[in-house]
Amino acid sequence: MAAYKERLDKARNQINRSAAHIRNQHPSFSFVPSDRPILGAVVTAEPYYLAHSESLRTTFEPTTVTTVHLGPEDLELLVMVPPSHIRETLTDTNGSQGHVREHAPRHGARANPINEEVLDRVVRPALRKADDAASGT
Repeated sequence: MAAYKERLDKARNQINRSAAHIRNQHPSFSFVPSDRPILGAVVTAEPYYLAHSESLRTTFEPTTVTTVHLGPEDLELLVMVPPSHIRETLTDTNGSQGHVREHAPRHGARANPINEEVLDRVVRPALRKADDAASGT
């Protein structure tokens, strides 16, 4: 679990740096409007389901902007959501995060069957194999 937390914290720190550069109009981010709301997204090759649990979420490096953790399926659905519904899709009515698969379909987002097939045939088996190798099973 420590390795997962370290990876997620590294990404969360990058979000903090990027958000600060956007707000301060750093030259590297001059093309990004600084007067808009900023949402952070940690996108991983596989979903970290516990990343949004209250007990684990409180151990992460804090971020200066609302930040969510997304797996590939979440990202695929999120890009299909109209921009006006992004924040609503990323947070539920209690402010909890990580409910993209619940909220995205309300706004017309559907999983891409081509991507789902690739995930089922290639990505998920490869991730399982890597996890098995790492754990020695």
